[in-house]
Amino acid sequence: TVIPSAVLFQAETNTLSGSSNALVLGNDVHISGNSSINLTGSDMTQAQIGALSIDTAKTLTVSTDSVGNDAGFGKTLRVSGTTTLGTSAGTVNLVANANVAFDGPVTDNGNAVTVIKTGSGRMIFDQTTTANSLSSASFIETQGGDIVLVGSTADNASNPIGSATIKLNGGGLILDSKGANGTLGPVFGNSLYVMQNATLQSIVNAATTTFGGSSNQLSIASGRTLTLDAI
Repeated sequence: TVIPSAVLFQAETNTLSGSSNALVLGNDVHISGNSSINLTGSDMTQAQIGALSIDTAKTLTVSTDSVGNDAGFGKTLRVSGTTTLGTSAGTVNLVANANVAFDGPVTDNGNAVTVIKTGSGRMIFDQTTTANSLSSASFIETQGGDIVLVGSTADNASNPIGSATIKLNGGGLILDSKGANGTLGPVFGNSLYVMQNATLQSIVNAATTTFGGSSNQLSIASGRTLTLDAI
């Protein structure tokens, strides 16, 4: 197979630790009113901003001209800095047909916040180096698209969503890992509420992944089915 040079592009960033094709903008973004970020154009697949803060009762819409985001393909907005969800107790809305990846710490600033995700894109949490300050009183609710948690078995690794509770109300949950410690995969000590038929999928290879614990809850609404799918 010959790949034409016209469709090959140099990575936006190249370092000894790796490379990325994300268009690195680096700007901090504050959503103080209903706002949108549009990922369009054929010369990039990802865009990376700095910190992100979304005020309570506000909506961020992330749109794309790509397809396949419901399967993790298409365009992705990456947040490299701290994401602050809410300014007080209440709801924060994310409408995303693009994927949104939270690569930096995530916090609710001590408020009981419910993040409601709609749209076909995935919502990805993968920061495990420092603590993510989401309390068990905060909910991450998907009404469309999957939530993806990427854990770690490294010493002192943090849960990518802290202690937040997940609610599946039209989307699914995917568990992944940056690696395994022998046959032991990551542990996600979170509660789970299943409001609609949903799938909990683990794509951690050859390792045991743990979700929940003795202090967490698993609640499945009457008449609903949670399908467990381990690859």
